[in-house]
Amino acid sequence: YYHQFLNYFFKGVKVGISGTHGKTTVTKFIADNFDIDLLNDFGSEKNEEKLSNIVSEVYEKINTTEESSEETKIQEVEIQGYSVIGILKIDKIALEYPILGITTNDAMKISITKFWGPELNEIGNVTLVGHNNVYGRMFAKLKDLENGDIIELTDMNNKTLRYKVFDQYIIDPNDLTCVESVDPETRELTLLTCINRTKNRLVTKAREIENNI
Repeated sequence: YYHQFLNYFFKGVKVGISGTHGKTTVTKFIADNFDIDLLNDFGSEKNEEKLSNIVSEVYEKINTTEESSEETKIQEVEIQGYSVIGILKIDKIALEYPILGITTNDAMKISITKFWGPELNEIGNVTLVGHNNVYGRMFAKLKDLENGDIIELTDMNNKTLRYKVFDQYIIDPNDLTCVESVDPETRELTLLTCINRTKNRLVTKAREIENNI
């Protein structure tokens, strides 16, 4: 399990870890690096405006591709070299961010990132991570969500699925069980951020709404 995790999480990440990659090594890296630079400007108005423009660009390219009579792939959208794989939207807390396809320290300073799981909107548990930003942005307002609240996930094929929150709880930074599916036959969404001044992680669990209505 943890070797699979390493293959995904450390893909393209230079962390200088060598030797045997066991559970202790992985979880220590996460605990040490998940919450960094909370006071820098990655949540500034300038960055928020940039991310809003990226969201608009993604929707525009999706719509342009749909209107084309030819079978064409959506042009790749990037932010500072990171590929955008979709859009996360939560109306209740006025959240709408592009999702970056890989989790690194630098990527997390830019936007929400995919941490674990299948392609967006596929069967399984997609886990997204984001900072609890000091400016009240990124995942700072996840704590305001309640069971029954709706989350929308749009992939690059312009498929938007709605997920309903069914659980929220706090875990230790070394606990990775939240990436596992509650029901492996359903589409699940897990949102993960820091809480209690980086001492713990807040986990928000959501499940695809039946018939998506």
